Amino acid sequence: MVCAHMEKRLSEKIEQLEEKIGAHRSENLGEVNERLQQSIRQERRNQAALESVFENQKTELAILRGMRDESKASNAVMAFAEAFALWRQSRPDSPELQVLWAKLAALLGQFGLEILAETGVPFDPFFHEACAVRFAPDEPEGHVLEVVRPGFSSGRDVLRCASVVVNRPAVTAEAGAEDGTRAESENENEMKAEAE
Repeated sequence: MVCAHMEKRLSEKIEQLEEKIGAHRSENLGEVNERLQQSIRQERRNQAALESVFENQKTELAILRGMRDESKASNAVMAFAEAFALWRQSRPDSPELQVLWAKLAALLGQFGLEILAETGVPFDPFFHEACAVRFAPDEPEGHVLEVVRPGFSSGRDVLRCASVVVNRPAVTAEAGAEDGTRAESENENEMKAEAE
């Protein structure tokens, strides 16, 4: 009987342990399931964020490619405009060139550009860089006589200053006389040296 009683107690203990193990399994499975659901939600958020970054990168790449293509086109137009401006300068009285020049200016305007290639205007260090000076008595002092290399501006920004020849002031009579006196003295010295 003692054996049966001990056996019964042992069976009850085993059942209690199995119930506890089952309860722990249920709790652990619940925790594991909850953690798994949280991981799945986090992974979905990460994937959505990555897709958003990918779309932004794709958009930025398209913008950069467009800018590159636009830059190539505007550089080609600027090179043509520069050559045309120099050619136009050699024929200032041609009405046909004036018409073409107006059309070219309109085309440059579509790119947001303005060419700096006018002669007969006052020298402005913001738009011009003087590469030479020359005296032209029929033109006002300090005005642009010739454009050696046209410049470009975009709105208020100067992309490249125009390289120009500027009309210098007339040499005064005294300075001219001094230069003439010096030249005569040099000629006399040369003649004396040759005679000796």
